[in-house]
This record gives sequence, structure tokens and C-alpha cells, in this order.
Amino acid sequence: MNAGFSFTDGVFESEDRDGTPFGEKRVESRIRSAHERPMAELVNLILADVDAHFLPGPQADDVTILLVRRLP
Repeated sequence: MNAGFSFTDGVFESEDRDGTPFGEKRVESRIRSAHERPMAELVNLILADVDAHFLPGPQADDVTILLVRRLP
């Protein structure tokens, strides 16, 4: 995989109703499962995962994602 990733802590620390953070492993799992998709689509998948996990209410932190793929 020729890609680089950068996330703010708001992605990993987004909590569900029980206070469980989204975590790095969920991000890693999504990247591994969809790494061949276009980067814009992968960002949208990650954001959808975070939104599905996120505690309803005001966002507590920023959520920023930067994905870069180097093509051969």
C-alpha cells in the first residue's frame, strides 16, 4: 500500500454513549478493508464509521483526515 495517512485526535477519541473511543484499530481496519478505493471514498467511509460510533450531541473535538496515495 503506497499511502500516507494523518488524522487528528478527534477521529480516534470520538466516544459512543458508553464513553468508548472510536480508537486507532477501527481506523486501521477500515483502511485495510478499503485501501484500494479512491481516497475521497475512503475518507467518506471513515467519516461514516466515526459518525455511526459518535455520541449524539455537540462535537467535542475537530475531525480532520488527510489521505495521500502515491501512484506507480
